[in-house]
Amino acid sequence: MRLVSYNLSVLLILFALLLQSVAPNGLREGLLALNRGDLAAARGSLEDVSRREPENALVWAALAQVYFKSSEKEAALEAARKAERFGPDNAAIQHALAMFYSGEGEPGKAAHFERRFAASPAADDQAAVRAARLFLSAGDAQAALDTALAALAQKDRAGLHHVAGLAYAALKQPEKSVDHLRTAVRMEPRNEDFTFDLAQGLLRDEQFAEASTALEHAVQSFPESAQIRLTLGVAYYGLRRFPEAVRLFLETIAMAPDVEQPYIFLGRMLDQAGDSLPTIQARLEAFRSRHPDNYWGSFLVAKALTFSGGTAAQIEPLLRETIAKNGDLWEAHAELGDLLNRKRDYAGAALEYERSAKLNPNESSIPFRLARVYDRLHEPEKAAAQRDRHQSLLSQPKAGMGAQKQ
Repeated sequence: MRLVSYNLSVLLILFALLLQSVAPNGLREGLLALNRGDLAAARGSLEDVSRREPENALVWAALAQVYFKSSEKEAALEAARKAERFGPDNAAIQHALAMFYSGEGEPGKAAHFERRFAASPAADDQAAVRAARLFLSAGDAQAALDTALAALAQKDRAGLHHVAGLAYAALKQPEKSVDHLRTAVRMEPRNEDFTFDLAQGLLRDEQFAEASTALEHAVQSFPESAQIRLTLGVAYYGLRRFPEAVRLFLETIAMAPDVEQPYIFLGRMLDQAGDSLPTIQARLEAFRSRHPDNYWGSFLVAKALTFSGGTAAQIEPLLRETIAKNGDLWEAHAELGDLLNRKRDYAGAALEYERSAKLNPNESSIPFRLARVYDRLHEPEKAAAQRDRHQSLLSQPKAGMGAQKQ
């Protein structure tokens, strides 16, 4: 999850809070200069005030921003510490420090300050939402949930339901997560992020039908959103509505040609591509051409060639190129094992399958393929062990699917 960013409206809230209690002694001029981006003027005015009023928390909070924007990290941190020391009960200072530490990449610290600001009479309606999201950014889902639920007890807001849903998802409580995400979408149906995150929760829980229904409406509401089309394609994939999934992934590529995910999903369903295979192959080759260092390009072109009748001489170099770029891609080792198996290089195939199994021990198809290769190598004990492994993996539940946020 990205760190919470403070937009213009939040900055205006901060400056309004600061200016409310500022006399025309140079601090006001410094704040106004900072607000319009004139760092030199802001610095001159604010440092002058700091020398006359060394315990003024407002001036240190403002100077922390000036130094931060000037890439003077140590000075910025020292100014922030002084602001905290001299203004422990000032709502504007709490908000300023939250903004500062968020920019510094310390969301945990930022969250605590923003939560204190959210509890003050000066807080805006979204303060608790920002605090909860900062806790999520810091990896503290429980604090995020506690913050959101406490704020919901005071006032029902879509943003609070949304962040509560995300926190419940992080805490592995999918039913509660989806309930809150549904509420957020019901309250704000035109919010694309809310719709996307609800769909993600449904996909993780393999509720493909409900996810597809929500996303079909969202495609109409957000016709320019590649993210929504991609996620609807994933839902159709889960429902085995393969022609529609192919169409959505190709539309996503047309809208966002440099996003990896639609290519990866298309690579998983080449056996269902039908008449779309030549188009898919052309898109994969174009992606590889634009991104020669991306291992997915060479791997997916190799897979497409396998389905379209390419030769081993065409495919093997692509797979080896993929492995050279990323030796941890289990699928590339599996595909190379398949190719070597077809070439009757059974020892080479076994080696690649073993590498694939080591990288992804939960993939049930690999031990099945290994068992057949070991049969051909006349190693019955190894073959039997792999068949046992295959049956064991088949009995295990599979993880849900989803599309990542772009």
